[in-house]
Amino acid sequence: MILQNQPSIEGFFDFSSKNSNGSFSMYQWSEDAKDRLYIVNRHRKKLLQFIVKDEPYAHKQVTFAQIKIIPYAVERAKVYNDQLNDPSLFRIYSELELTYHGGPKEDETPKIHLKIAAVSKHRYRTLVDCSLCLDSSIPRIAPVCSFFPGYEFDKPLTEKISKKSHIFQVDSNLPIRFDFYLSGRNFDHHACINSMYSMNMFFSLDYLIAKENRPLQGLPIVQPIAGFAMKDYYLWVRCSRSTHGGKPFIQFYNNADYYEKIMNRRIALIDKNGRTRLSTMLDKEEEITDYLNCQKLKGKS
Repeated sequence: MILQNQPSIEGFFDFSSKNSNGSFSMYQWSEDAKDRLYIVNRHRKKLLQFIVKDEPYAHKQVTFAQIKIIPYAVERAKVYNDQLNDPSLFRIYSELELTYHGGPKEDETPKIHLKIAAVSKHRYRTLVDCSLCLDSSIPRIAPVCSFFPGYEFDKPLTEKISKKSHIFQVDSNLPIRFDFYLSGRNFDHHACINSMYSMNMFFSLDYLIAKENRPLQGLPIVQPIAGFAMKDYYLWVRCSRSTHGGKPFIQFYNNADYYEKIMNRRIALIDKNGRTRLSTMLDKEEEITDYLNCQKLKGKS
């Protein structure tokens, strides 16, 4: 029996143009380190600003990232905490900053804060109480948050960027969404791309939403996934097609167990004898790792 409408790799991309040989460039990165990253629409209007700092506390000679997220024209944050009442909604005003604390201290866990700037003191509200620990030795691209600019995707330029910074500009005249990730500055690009875990980059961060049964949403990527060197880290931006055209919002998840949420999925494999067997992405990942280690040993002998 011939299956109709079989999916192809091209279904995961929606680039305005391909490479000259017909291929897609899925990744690109800048090794020129800067402290800031601006996310701008196709008219260069500012949508978000990221500032990456090192936490003042270092544990076992490993540094931790603190990511400040400054939103422009964003009115709310949507938070998935793996609770029955998900998502929680938080109002964002112009004087607020979203601060993602990645470094654990002796008496606290990593948190995502909605920071309120006040004259007398700084106050904040915790959005996620125990999130992913953002240390500089993260061996893979780890999820941080998502952003839906809605109708801001096509608004005209209002203020030029004057500060020295990275800039990610959208290459699309249709509504889009962003998914953001972090990795250690020295993580192994080659090993990451050759792992089963790299498959998660074909899908949106909605796989972190437990209430919706962790769906794999294959939203077409509209331009290469971009990595920007910032301190001891890379901040990665994935831009894909979106159906949301309303008010902008930023979305956070319970991402502490992100690796298990993607790698414990059941998959069906066909062996060399044509038989189907059930496995998990993690089992397959271990097979790939063992194979690559054997190849390295052969190369040294």
